[in-house]
Amino acid sequence: MTTEALGSTSDVMESRTMPRMKYSSSATEKGADTKIVIKKTAIFAQNRSFCCIFALYFNFKDMSLEIERKFLVVNDSYRQMAQSVRSIEQAYISTDADATVRVRLVDGRGFITVKSRSHGAVRHEWEYEISSEDARQMLDSVCRSGHIAKYRYVVDAGSGLRWEVDEFHGALAPLVVAEIELPSENTPFLRLPFIGEEVTGDPRYFNSNLAAQV
Repeated sequence: MTTEALGSTSDVMESRTMPRMKYSSSATEKGADTKIVIKKTAIFAQNRSFCCIFALYFNFKDMSLEIERKFLVVNDSYRQMAQSVRSIEQAYISTDADATVRVRLVDGRGFITVKSRSHGAVRHEWEYEISSEDARQMLDSVCRSGHIAKYRYVVDAGSGLRWEVDEFHGALAPLVVAEIELPSENTPFLRLPFIGEEVTGDPRYFNSNLAAQV
């Protein structure tokens, strides 16, 4: 859940930035280079060792450990409590549990994310910002899953934490889930009135699996 949304709707989300590709000044050559990158990404996604290849290919220098718990939502009180709302479209180049590769547009900003297999609430995640044009092309050209559309409501959970509540649209409606990212597995957190049953680690609620239903 690295893509962040906190504060007013005009706030800039925090994200590490992907090193930009070197493009020719020629629009034609730039388009060709973009297609090559997309093609190579799609080819790599077919390999179970994609996480490692992807990291080397883009010269990524670090690995982020994601510790996240997920819950069903039992009422819509989160709407009044939200500090911000984001519109998200996402789909997957790879839904392999060992190397999930997601492309996402968040209020028009593009991101590509690689995630390792989950072990309870813990997994590794790499996320980098890409141009909205590249994200759009990847969503339309190389993503193999259905497209998920959702609104994300961000609610303060105190102690520097926040709830991210995803309200799914289309074929996945009326599903609503809440996630909270923690600094450690044992970190205590505030359970707000809209929080219901915990579904952390339940594959039925993995976004990569939900994408197969749309």
